[in-house]
Amino acid sequence: MRKRIAAGLACALLMLAGAGCATEIIPIGEKPSATAAPTETPRTQERTDASIPFGSAQIVTVQAAPKATETPAATKTPGVVIIQAAPKATEPPGTPDAAETTAAPEAATGETPAPAYGSAEIAGGGAAAPGKTDPEPVETRAFETETPGETPTPKPAEGPGTKEAPALTGGEVRMTVSFTGDVTLGGPVEGRKNQDSFDSVANREGYDYFFRNVKSIFEADDLTLVNLEGVLSDSASQENKAKTFRFRGRTDFAEILTRSGIEACAIANNHIRDFGQQGYQQTVKTLRENDLRICGNDLYFVLEKGGAKAAFFAFTGNYLTPEHVREVADTVRGLRRDGVGAVVCCFHAGQEYSPKRRAWDQEQYAKIALDEWGADLVVMHHPHVLQGIDIRDGRYVFYSLGNFCFGGNNTIRSQEGNEKIRTLESCILQMDLLFDGDGQLKGQEGRIFPCYISSSADKAGEKNDYQPRLVSGAQAAGVIERIQADTAFEMGAVNPEEGALNLPYLASPLR
Repeated sequence: MRKRIAAGLACALLMLAGAGCATEIIPIGEKPSATAAPTETPRTQERTDASIPFGSAQIVTVQAAPKATETPAATKTPGVVIIQAAPKATEPPGTPDAAETTAAPEAATGETPAPAYGSAEIAGGGAAAPGKTDPEPVETRAFETETPGETPTPKPAEGPGTKEAPALTGGEVRMTVSFTGDVTLGGPVEGRKNQDSFDSVANREGYDYFFRNVKSIFEADDLTLVNLEGVLSDSASQENKAKTFRFRGRTDFAEILTRSGIEACAIANNHIRDFGQQGYQQTVKTLRENDLRICGNDLYFVLEKGGAKAAFFAFTGNYLTPEHVREVADTVRGLRRDGVGAVVCCFHAGQEYSPKRRAWDQEQYAKIALDEWGADLVVMHHPHVLQGIDIRDGRYVFYSLGNFCFGGNNTIRSQEGNEKIRTLESCILQMDLLFDGDGQLKGQEGRIFPCYISSSADKAGEKNDYQPRLVSGAQAAGVIERIQADTAFEMGAVNPEEGALNLPYLASPLR
């Protein structure tokens, strides 16, 4: 069941440096028409506003019949609009993400990461921005302040603020966004025909199976954003066989997301190019054709509710060159001028199977997002296991949400030699962003729903059935214990009536 989104917002996003940035407004819950499908060049449909502030941007309103599903469509919050910002240009594949060069059970070689900020490919390709030459990617150690690989001790926590948010008054808005960790629809190529593979389970159980146990949470929010860890393509061409793990699912697997109350995907990760340029392009095209919004390096989107706006970005670390950091800062400043009241940044970083955040990449990325870009919320993934939380300058940083619906492994994996550090424990992070009547962020609060990534497993080595479930009692306490081990402030316990641990309200420090 899916959100229905009101169309017709006459607003354009900031042009990225060197080229225009096309924007589109598409009602979620409705399938784009054939004329609105992603193409190699900007669309030529009629603008909804003849005087668009940023000359080369387009605003496209698509109105089409709702996509047929096997189950009745749901209505989330009426009046929520999502604006998708399109990329500028193309860039050839770069170098491996530094986060992938460390030894780990799933470390892969020959990695081809997501594109640089401001120069990514879209479905069908595109030309490079005139007069712009993208720098060679550098390792994330460009921002290093501590020895690579060192596991830091969590810094003293800031005060967690008050327990409850102030009551909203007339014109104020609460925007609720749910986040999960790694979602892999499909799995390793060599095991696709196995009876316990993700593909085989999808064929037997149907597409409503995977998120059935958590769908009600996703339906109750304004947006659900997952990290899509893999490719959606019906072609195996350009497979990067130098990598140990290559994840690919069928294009119709996108319906697994849309049938489950999921509206957006972060695609800045180390598996989005497992099948080269064609895999990347087909994934972007497939997500757009299914009304799924995308954030990943140069791709970002804006969510609007009741006049309040939040922008969503996602990045891999190896493209955080000084130039790209400046580009993102310029883009965020433009969005703020356009009335965006909150900025959310996701990062794909950290050491796989480590229960502790890493200083030289994860903490540094959080610092860049908060200090250089003025981000209001930072969410990370990649380690496959849960990590801790920071409160920095009155803003939350979540270092790893772990796996979620992960088709990449048919068993519950663990850290080599330590079965207690395992992928079984997971969570749904749900954050409330509170805006005043002028659309400015007042503060944030949230909750953590403890989960297991499999409905049939209770320990490492058991079968992964790819169906995340909510847990309670001792199992929920074990989930929180893993997050607490990397968190300096006392988190408290799960509220058994709500099935979640409530995070304290933080007033925005930028007010």
